[in-house]
Amino acid sequence: MGIMRRAAVAVGMLGLLARVGAAQALPAPATHHAPSIETMYKQLGLVAHAAKGQTVDQQKIDGQECYVAAKSQTGFDPLVAKSLNATAVAAQAANAAASKPSNQVNAFKKAAGSCLQGRGYTLK
Repeated sequence: MGIMRRAAVAVGMLGLLARVGAAQALPAPATHHAPSIETMYKQLGLVAHAAKGQTVDQQKIDGQECYVAAKSQTGFDPLVAKSLNATAVAAQAANAAASKPSNQVNAFKKAAGSCLQGRGYTLK
């Protein structure tokens, strides 16, 4: 009888420890990812197509490098601009006549577009 009692107590303790451990487990942190450079280009209406057979990897590298160059030239970073949100950018890209983008956005688009064209991309 002593062995059965000890086994029952041990099982009960293990169950209690399992519940306490599960209750103390930290929930997965909520992740909020900033838009990627490719997404940001699309939101700005800056769509580049490889005209010289660039690979997908090369396109990503060129896009990032042109983003950095345009940010450096203009002093404007659309990924962190407080006045620029995804909805506003999408509206500007979809209807440029009704919603004129700011001078900063225009300067950034021009700099990034020139960089991409210089690397052999056509812009749409």
